[in-house]
Amino acid sequence: MTSEFDEKYPWERRQGESTKAFMAFCAYRDLGAVRSLAKAYRASRGDRVGIIPGRWRAWAVQFEWVNRAREYDLHIELKARADREEEHQNELQDFRKRQKKLAIATTQSTLRLLELSDRKITDTVKVYEEWREKLAKAQTEEERAELMKNDPISIGLLPNMIRAAASVAQVATDAEAQALAVNELLKILEDTKKPVK
Repeated sequence: MTSEFDEKYPWERRQGESTKAFMAFCAYRDLGAVRSLAKAYRASRGDRVGIIPGRWRAWAVQFEWVNRAREYDLHIELKARADREEEHQNELQDFRKRQKKLAIATTQSTLRLLELSDRKITDTVKVYEEWREKLAKAQTEEERAELMKNDPISIGLLPNMIRAAASVAQVATDAEAQALAVNELLKILEDTKKPVK
């Protein structure tokens, strides 16, 4: 058999508190920081004016409305704070997942750029060696001058590719570091939730 009275929480109906008295308390309790007996009475009646009856004053004292309302306010604040902390923790976990994905994607891009650069360097070395052989075999100054105009090494291309790979590698490293930092933050937040022994 369950009781209609739940004294586990001070803002719930108390033993000996009539339905009318409890409804009056609820009107008072639910006004929040601006609460007063007069405002609660008027709100419960839908009036703008009205004299507070003596029974309301008696109920307020007998059933400790001020303390119960204060406990209710604290409960609501703690619940709101816990909800905000949970939301923040979820956002951190989502951020960590995004950072991990970014780290993986940028690392893969870096490796592809480095492979491409390595192939380009290997190809360029081959072409350069062939060009040097032709240059060494050139018989006349005109042949040498013509070969010199067609130097196979493009000075601007390789440094740009290497800089691009380095930049992407830095982004990958930063993303990985942020994901790891968020992991540590989540562990700290989880530890603060554990009861102290």
